[in-house]
Amino acid sequence: DFGHTCLSKLITIKSQNEKVIGFHFIGPNAGEITQGFGLALKLGATKEDFDNLVGIHPTDAESFCSLTITKRSGIDFGGEGGCGGGTCG
Repeated sequence: DFGHTCLSKLITIKSQNEKVIGFHFIGPNAGEITQGFGLALKLGATKEDFDNLVGIHPTDAESFCSLTITKRSGIDFGGEGGCGGGTCG
């Protein structure tokens, strides 16, 4: 078991169909991941767009395709598989 290899987080505006206005990523290849998802934000991507995205496996970036834990839920993301509820690498 290698433990958690990254932290992934989307920041959305709930009242605007969960439009993604930012994200956090801590982990390997953060620069490349940031550049790739930067375009999605610039084009007005929503949380649903990220949910429907087919992630490249095995990469840490694919964690953005399966984020399920919200800050409001109070659930510990680390106890649910890390990466905000997604699956890393």
